[in-house]
Amino acid sequence: MSDKYYFAPLLLRMINVNLEKFGKISATLAFLLCVVGGLSTIYGAVGGTEDFIWMGIGIYFIGKAFFVGPSLIISSGIIK
Repeated sequence: MSDKYYFAPLLLRMINVNLEKFGKISATLAFLLCVVGGLSTIYGAVGGTEDFIWMGIGIYFIGKAFFVGPSLIISSGIIK
C-alpha cells in the first residue's frame, strides 16, 4: 500500500460518521420546523374569513413534517 492512500479509509469513516450526524440533525430540524410552522399557521388562522385555506396550509406542513423527517433519515443512511 502506498503512503498516498494510507489514511483514506480512516478519512472516509470520519466523513461517514459526520454525514450521519448531519443527517440526524437535519432530519430532526426539518421535522420540528415543519410541525411548528404548521401549528403556528393553524393557530394564526383563527378569526379570518379564509380560515379553511390557512388551516389547509397548516395541515399540509404538519403532513410534510412526517414525510420529510423520515425521508432524510433514510437517505442519510442511518436506517439501512
